[in-house]
Amino acid sequence: MTKSLPRLIKCYAMRKHLMISFELSSDRSGLERLPTLTEKFRTDLAKYREKITHNRYVDRRVKSKYESAKDGIELLSLPEEQLAKRLPTESSSLSPAAFQELMSVVREVQREREVLEKEFVSKTVDVKAVFTADEGNIDGILDLVYSKILDQAYGPLQARALENLAKQAKQ
Repeated sequence: MTKSLPRLIKCYAMRKHLMISFELSSDRSGLERLPTLTEKFRTDLAKYREKITHNRYVDRRVKSKYESAKDGIELLSLPEEQLAKRLPTESSSLSPAAFQELMSVVREVQREREVLEKEFVSKTVDVKAVFTADEGNIDGILDLVYSKILDQAYGPLQARALENLAKQAKQ
């Protein structure tokens, strides 16, 4: 149906073009009707072009979905014996209990990360006293802020974040 649709529209367009040509080549009364005829034909053609464009888009979408699911469709269309051979055995895949255990570890890691993120965001460090104490030595103040104050404030959080990453990598 979709392959014949463009052919039908081309035939329709050619027929309309011939009708307009006939009207132009015939008597003068045809020239008076020509603007209304051509306007109607143009709107009809615009509608058909829009339908063709939409159908091409839908065809591409359906083809891409089919291509992404093609392997699964072919697998499911196999006879039961071949399908059973292709399915993973229990020894080669995770058992449901092992999968549940891994999922609980993932949930725990996610909870820990959410808590760490909230603590990082809510943590405040008061460095006003350090800046007002020694205004002339800005380099020394910055070294002090970076090395001591921020390490004291964020060091434990950073260590917990690294532990969380190590726990995730281990799993």
